[in-house]
Amino acid sequence: MTPVTITAAATGATAEILPELGFNCYSFRVQRGGEPIELLWAAEGFREGGERPSGSGIPILFPFPGRIGQGRFRYGGREYSLEVEEGREHALHGFAYTRPWRVLERASDRVTAQFTASIDDPTILDRWPADFQITASYRIEQEELVLDIKLENPGQTSCPWGLGLHPYFRVPIDSAAGDGRAGRAAECELQVPVAKAWELDAMLPTGKILAATEIEGMRGEDLRTGVTLGDRHLDDVFTGVEFVDGVATSRLRDPQSGHAIAVRFDDTFRECVLYTPDTREAVCIEPYTCVPDAYALAERGIETESIGTGLRLLEPGQSVEAWMRVGLA
Repeated sequence: MTPVTITAAATGATAEILPELGFNCYSFRVQRGGEPIELLWAAEGFREGGERPSGSGIPILFPFPGRIGQGRFRYGGREYSLEVEEGREHALHGFAYTRPWRVLERASDRVTAQFTASIDDPTILDRWPADFQITASYRIEQEELVLDIKLENPGQTSCPWGLGLHPYFRVPIDSAAGDGRAGRAAECELQVPVAKAWELDAMLPTGKILAATEIEGMRGEDLRTGVTLGDRHLDDVFTGVEFVDGVATSRLRDPQSGHAIAVRFDDTFRECVLYTPDTREAVCIEPYTCVPDAYALAERGIETESIGTGLRLLEPGQSVEAWMRVGLA
């Protein structure tokens, strides 16, 4: 696969994106003291297509983020059957992250691409209630990577949707390599403005909302004030995201190097998944617009209770925009 490279001339910040694999930005580097600091994590061989599309960089999850139980859901009185990866029980993360996108525009510091179900893979129309179009643009502003997304319904019927972003942030945050990185990763600190969490059973939400401190991996600690990664394992869906002027800000800090990554997203999103891969080389801070398996919860009436599931519709001709920004704090 051939990556697209964009660079901010004034700062030397550089990003690499794979339009052929879900328009995934798998590398973002900024300069500090003459050394490149990589903020994103990707498995070796990812750019050659030899690794899971959802396991590196910034997978864009659409038209549903997270899991849909057994790969089946009901909408409008009809049951839909989705793709389920070999060895998995549930459908995962939509269609857009595994497929080639069309590059629409490209400049030295930005690139825009698009995926339309009816154009780029019409077979999707047999497995989703309506056509959809997602347009994404990566650009570098000074030393910050900006991802802008526009969702549209080019069809004639209502389109249910959910959007998620799944960035893998590298820990520890420095330019070094070699021994001792796992220990240093454990020293890194995570701060995320979330107050609540969805109870999960076999990785699917039950519909019950808990305090974020009640999740097993939190040990009673509060993400809003910050926690040390240590040996904790997270793969949890948090909610009750706290926004300031429509923006939520999370931070991942490496106390030894002194570097910190700031992750900002707008209030189109309402959930935040936190995931610590088994490699212990990355941490995922994932904004979602809805809870995973939202259709099953809505069918049980959860949509009308508590905070709802976040399920939304795009009507024909309608559009929605969202964004995420990543940089050193």
